[in-house]
Amino acid sequence: MLKFFQRIRRKLIDEGNFQKYLIYAIGEILLVVIGILIAIQINNRNQYNKDRVLEIEILEEIKNNIETDFVDHNQNMFNLNQIVTSSEIILGHLNQDLPYHDSLEYHFSWLAMGANFDAVKSGYELMVSKGVNIISNDTIRQKISHLYSNRYTWLRDFLKDRQQQNSLMVLNEMMLKFKSFKNTISAVPRNYDQLRSDYDFKVKVEQNGSMHEVTKGFYQTLIIDEAKILLQNIEDEVKRLEIGF
Repeated sequence: MLKFFQRIRRKLIDEGNFQKYLIYAIGEILLVVIGILIAIQINNRNQYNKDRVLEIEILEEIKNNIETDFVDHNQNMFNLNQIVTSSEIILGHLNQDLPYHDSLEYHFSWLAMGANFDAVKSGYELMVSKGVNIISNDTIRQKISHLYSNRYTWLRDFLKDRQQQNSLMVLNEMMLKFKSFKNTISAVPRNYDQLRSDYDFKVKVEQNGSMHEVTKGFYQTLIIDEAKILLQNIEDEVKRLEIGF
């Protein structure tokens, strides 16, 4: 092809036809420019496809991470529900001056329990390492960043703070007033009759239950509900991206 154009150029030069040569030269330049533009477009398209493959990989990893986090979320919600329920049952027995029953040992064992959370971040860290703009959908990118840098950080610190408050509020009482204690299994009071008239203990049990009820509401609204929406958003986005290939 190059020799073909060289022959045409040489022929025009030999003929001394400057006008035709000028037209030919302009055409040749245009062909070169068009070729370059096509090459750039192909290269850009190839890079775009590579970026989208990586984007899908990152989104799938984040989706898997969030689904793994839901194992902790579900366990934490179970714990919070049980703490609230056990606190109510214990208060009912103490306030109604009901006699001791072995079933109370299970509920006492939940008083010093709490919840903790440490997110799985491999997908999010991969996104950050590649540059957050690898996620082409602005809304999803913002939601992912908000979940990990804001919500999950808040949740970890919030639950840790709640656990510290719980230790001050209930755990010390348990250590003093119970002769045996195994979390979520059994806790046996030293003197149940004294607990029934122990106003301070009953107030702390009530406060503990209320605190975890509030925690449960925050957890559901700010973490679980938002994470579920994001999971669906990611799933829909991956499907959209895959259609583009």
